[in-house]
Amino acid sequence: MDYFELGMGSRTTESTGLATLAVPRAGLSELFRVWTGDGPLVDAVAACSGDDGVEWTPASVRRRSRRVLLGMLEDDLLELPSTVRKWTDYLPLESVSERQVHCSPRSGTRWAETVRRYGWLPSAYETRARSRQINAEPLATLAWLARKLSDCVADVRDISPDLCRRLEGHVGGLNEATGQTPGHGRDHPPDRSELLALAHGGFPWRAVSKIAGLISRAEKDLEFLAYSLLEPDPDLESRLFQVSTFGSFVAALRTHGCQIIWKSPLGSPTSGPHVKVRTPEDATWDLWFDSGSARTYYSASESAYRSAVKSIAGVGSSIRPDMLFIRHPHRALVFECKWSAEPSYVGRDGYHQASSYALDTLNGLSSEVWSFVVGPQEIVPIPNFALEQRDSMKVVLGSTSTEQLEAVVSLFLGENP
Repeated sequence: MDYFELGMGSRTTESTGLATLAVPRAGLSELFRVWTGDGPLVDAVAACSGDDGVEWTPASVRRRSRRVLLGMLEDDLLELPSTVRKWTDYLPLESVSERQVHCSPRSGTRWAETVRRYGWLPSAYETRARSRQINAEPLATLAWLARKLSDCVADVRDISPDLCRRLEGHVGGLNEATGQTPGHGRDHPPDRSELLALAHGGFPWRAVSKIAGLISRAEKDLEFLAYSLLEPDPDLESRLFQVSTFGSFVAALRTHGCQIIWKSPLGSPTSGPHVKVRTPEDATWDLWFDSGSARTYYSASESAYRSAVKSIAGVGSSIRPDMLFIRHPHRALVFECKWSAEPSYVGRDGYHQASSYALDTLNGLSSEVWSFVVGPQEIVPIPNFALEQRDSMKVVLGSTSTEQLEAVVSLFLGENP
């Protein structure tokens, strides 16, 4: 029994009653293989189309992640000294020996060095004075941390004023403490060995080590950024799912033996597809993360949606699926991502959008269209296929989860590579 036969069975799905869902990680792991730094992930999440009607920017996505980060750091930040006077009790000191030269002998004269350098009778006398100074390395980490925290608080103040109000005194005290000794700043985060050394320094350095480590992870560790800072925000969770779905589709194509050629980063302004795909049969396909400029790119006719609503103010001039896989003008595979534990939102609303995208794609972009809503595995346990319009309109509608995309790809490309 193939997936078409499975899809023609019962379509009902009982509500899971889940309060939360975990964004699939396999798709993001596929993208993390080719991404470096946090920029590509932030840009991709900002570029996702959503049902909230909000225009996100990379700056607004990063601001939300910083809000979550400050919430994670709050308890440790509140343990830090809040004034310069309190910090002076904990700033690490080191003993420094300084060579001094005098015109006459005095207590502590180093006679051997004096005679070797200045002869006998000496023309000058050498001593060594010891002093206690602040250790430069921990202070450099502290100054770096102060700048990072100040940037975070300034960025988040408008969306979380109460949180920032609680933290401002401690962050301000940290800035004042490090500001007393200019020149100790650094541009790079502390490495693992420095963090370990700080953690063994007792109070308050254990908290400093933990805070600095988490801020460093937020900038370098894509999994930490995705699952610890972006996913907890309900407004970003669905967008992260869309990015994960794109990665899962790329992984499914790779499993099918396709060659993946990246043309532009996700989220970057582009007039063409983000990925070129070459199948084992040497057919070339285009993969769009955001297909808003596809009609212009393929010199296609005007969108059916635009023609249908052009006199209605405020409805927008175009609709576009979350993902478009196309060999223009022959075949196209369209995806609409729906992230929710509510079956009717995923199934009913998703079906309406998938149907609209199929109809719009038939108008000038492709003569055959498969259009799917993609939901959580808990809601869409197996792929479903509606074949009723296949012969008359060359349209296949369906639903799937990211975990089943490989099966959908195999069926779609296996039908007519």
